[in-house]
Amino acid sequence: MGDDGYGPHVLAVLRARYEIDPDVEILDVGTPGLDITPYLARPGRTVILVDTVRSDGAPGSLRRYTGAQIIAGRLRPRLSPHDPALAEALTMLEIEGMAPAEFILLGAIPGKSDMGAGLTPALAAAVEPMIATVLEELRNRGVWSGERESSLKPDLWWEAPVLV
Repeated sequence: MGDDGYGPHVLAVLRARYEIDPDVEILDVGTPGLDITPYLARPGRTVILVDTVRSDGAPGSLRRYTGAQIIAGRLRPRLSPHDPALAEALTMLEIEGMAPAEFILLGAIPGKSDMGAGLTPALAAAVEPMIATVLEELRNRGVWSGERESSLKPDLWWEAPVLV
């Protein structure tokens, strides 16, 4: 869905270019709605979600939200394609004592979310700044990462041409 592929795109490039502490899980969870709950159930851990977000600003602008901000509802509805389930999932996990110690949503404002593969130029230009932001968030939490000696090719399977 165009720019909605931003999160998976960022993660694919991150995996291809960087080695990260093996204790860190990097997952593409798709757009699971309320089914996102099991992926967020990480008591005592930090969860960082990379996605597109609806916010004021130009396409490609980056935003950062905490779990407390999302739960408090100070943000506009449909913050990301996971909403409204994201706030509900975090609230449910809080009640159950299964919430992550820290939740961060790192997002970019999309240009368009039409059918078809590929990012708009604004979102493509926001990939590198987002990778730098993710690496900084990890560094701030004492997580080791290093650039690979030889970068791998990012696995962007959804952008591969369809063979008939």
